[in-house]
Amino acid sequence: LENFTIAELNGEPASLVDGVDAERRWQDGVGPSGALKADSDVRPNRQLGLQLLAAALCGSGPAGSTNVARIGDKPQQVPAGTHDKPLITDERPLAYLCNDTSPVPFRGELFYSLLSVALDYDPRGFGLPYLGHFAGTDEEDFVSLCLQVLLVLLQDITDAPAIPGTSVVECRPQELVHNPQTWQFVITSENNRHIFRSLLAQIKTQEELEFMIEGVVSLVSTVTEERSTYLPSSMRVPVFLPELLVLIYHLTSCEHFVRHLVLQDEVQPLIEGILHVACQETEYLHQDSISTLSGAALLRLTAYREVCEALTDDFEGDVPDDLPEFQGSATDLVALAALKQASDRLSTAGTNRTHFFIVEIYLCMFLNISTFAEALRME
Repeated sequence: LENFTIAELNGEPASLVDGVDAERRWQDGVGPSGALKADSDVRPNRQLGLQLLAAALCGSGPAGSTNVARIGDKPQQVPAGTHDKPLITDERPLAYLCNDTSPVPFRGELFYSLLSVALDYDPRGFGLPYLGHFAGTDEEDFVSLCLQVLLVLLQDITDAPAIPGTSVVECRPQELVHNPQTWQFVITSENNRHIFRSLLAQIKTQEELEFMIEGVVSLVSTVTEERSTYLPSSMRVPVFLPELLVLIYHLTSCEHFVRHLVLQDEVQPLIEGILHVACQETEYLHQDSISTLSGAALLRLTAYREVCEALTDDFEGDVPDDLPEFQGSATDLVALAALKQASDRLSTAGTNRTHFFIVEIYLCMFLNISTFAEALRME
């Protein structure tokens, strides 16, 4: 189709790498290299295609809140958990698409394309101040849509029947320190029948892992850079940072990603960025939801012994606004953030189910890091 895909090369059959046609991918980064550069007219049509796919997977419409429609409150003022219906109204299309036995072509090409486009985005305007503002929002909107569709594909309908509050503590690598080769706890395992989670877990080459880590850390670091810039409003923080937290949550269940994160000494920058994103207010997501997403990602990260050991180094970054200034290690930073989030909601945890989960998540996180901390600073 014109402006929707690329023409066949000389009519010859494509050469597949691990079942993926590299030339059909939208961009290099993750997956087999060799993506062909598309014309500028292709992106709007790809965006339309992704919108149609999201609508088909999610059902008749997005989840809405009765309180917003009735009293006109801003979304961040509406308590979490008051939606009319779930995001996905009919689970059958997504279940069929994600099942590795379903004869659906080009799933790998789509998955690698979405992940590569999302993590290759540079909101800084190629390093030049204010250039990102002049570039418009078309590219950011496309990246945001790619990330949203990617997260829908990574959902698993079998996660829903889990006992509330238990899914975030399923991943317990600290219990298997002596025999890491037998780790079968990983939710995103290579043998998972969920095709997209399996593809995510199979990403293990150094080039791919470095690309993903650089992309994730670069995006979450935009909040810190925007705060520290000498030129007012010279940077535009991406609007899809909450969605990025969900992607980080999935990545933290991938052993290859976490271990390479430690090897590249990027643990502290990533956790610092997550804590800064947790302080950001959005117009479409309640603050409790942001706290839950950031806490779940941090809880999985701190379940790794290597991550907790990396946090014992001195912290020299930027402390989030909601935390007091301190002199100490990154462990102290995470401990302060965990205790702050838990204490803010402790009085309402008995009546608010979301607050109960947040308190549980952050206290479990505190227990994870305190096991490996030599001492915690009191000032």
